[in-house]
Amino acid sequence: MKKLIEDVKKDVKDNKSYIIFLIPLIIVAIIFCVIIGIGITKCDNYILSEISKLENYNLTVVMGIVTSMCKPVTLLLIVLFCLVVLKNKRISIGITFCLLFTGIMNLVLKAIFSRQRPLQYMLIDENGYSFPSGHSMVSIAFYGFLIYIGYKLIKKKWVRTTYIIVLSLLITIIAFSRLYFGVHYPTDVLAGLTFGYVLLYVYIKLFSKYILKEKSL
Repeated sequence: MKKLIEDVKKDVKDNKSYIIFLIPLIIVAIIFCVIIGIGITKCDNYILSEISKLENYNLTVVMGIVTSMCKPVTLLLIVLFCLVVLKNKRISIGITFCLLFTGIMNLVLKAIFSRQRPLQYMLIDENGYSFPSGHSMVSIAFYGFLIYIGYKLIKKKWVRTTYIIVLSLLITIIAFSRLYFGVHYPTDVLAGLTFGYVLLYVYIKLFSKYILKEKSL
């Protein structure tokens, strides 16, 4: 951990990754202030009511497929696939721990905030607390980490670019699907994406330094 702190300090001095790390933290702070303030529920409800107007059968089917990409069974199958296919087992282990780490952190945060779901808008059944969105948090941390791995491993530029675009779109649509199904408030999703982004940043630092024990793959 001491090494990680030193690396972050070095990044701040070099002004390389400081900005992309600081901005999500600022967003989290703003979210906390807004949630504590008056009127956030009205804003959340207004956005959900507008999104609910988009409901139709075809879109529901598509959103159902997309949101299933962040269900435990799907994520575990991806992890198993990586364990079998990837030759570098340290990378496979890193992917596995990324999922576990993010999942546990989401459960901890949900228990701390204990925010109820927007029951009046829910199109599907979901259990547990609402803040922050687990799908949003896990998608950006887990699939974001796969983007990082792919960026390092894939040699062909067009394949790498396509891979990054597809997973980035997947993360975005997964987040939107939680609003479409009305199982989260917009602030839940925004917080999930932000927390997940921060965890991804920290995890990549830990992974590269302590699991791979080198700066690159």
